Amino acid sequence: MQCNKCGNEVENNYCSHCGFPAKIARINKEFVFFGLAEVLNLNGGLFYTLKELTIRPGKAVKTYIKKDRSMLLKPITFLFLCSLLYTLVSQYFTFDSNIISFDMNNSAIVNSLLIWINSNYGYMNLFLAIVNAFWLKTVFKNRGYNYFECLVAFAYTSAYVMVIYSIFGIFASLINSNIMQLAGLIGIVYPIWALGQFFEGNRFTRTLKTTLAFILSLLSIGFTIIVFGVAFGLLFGE
Repeated sequence: MQCNKCGNEVENNYCSHCGFPAKIARINKEFVFFGLAEVLNLNGGLFYTLKELTIRPGKAVKTYIKKDRSMLLKPITFLFLCSLLYTLVSQYFTFDSNIISFDMNNSAIVNSLLIWINSNYGYMNLFLAIVNAFWLKTVFKNRGYNYFECLVAFAYTSAYVMVIYSIFGIFASLINSNIMQLAGLIGIVYPIWALGQFFEGNRFTRTLKTTLAFILSLLSIGFTIIVFGVAFGLLFGE
């Protein structure tokens, strides 16, 4: 029997050259449930990550970057899962999901873009993480973190905000009450608080810098949306 990975002859249950199994088990319900359990397990899975980001987000992310990367769910995976969660909740539950409010009376394109963002905020959150990481790296340039470490830090906090929006959205739908404004406020305060814990230095200074980075990110994205919408309207006469 030949190894399915390296092509060498296999005499036992595993290839003596690369260690690949001689036979691959069929995909069945045990395989699927085991994969799900790996994601949801309490040690290094979704629940543990949520717990850590609730009680000590800055310390948890700093530990992940500098010491131990086995406990938390990987940042991009976590961000994708939480963004997907919010997208599903916003589609299947009835609540006011308008997180971004802006009115451009003279630009239907800009308004259309804002409507799309509010309807697909989970996807937009991925772009927000990329932009915010740039500004975090800029305002904390003397802290020794590179761009990708800042991206990881914001990815965790941004993903957690999606969980907050999802929970508030479900409750808003169940009790038929508009509580998403409170969720929006928490969605601004939480990243500032969490990232303020992540960076070293004076508490007031790091909180101020984190707030500045967050504001610059929102302004950058808002400016991009307006410029794109106005330019598109001028080019195509919308």
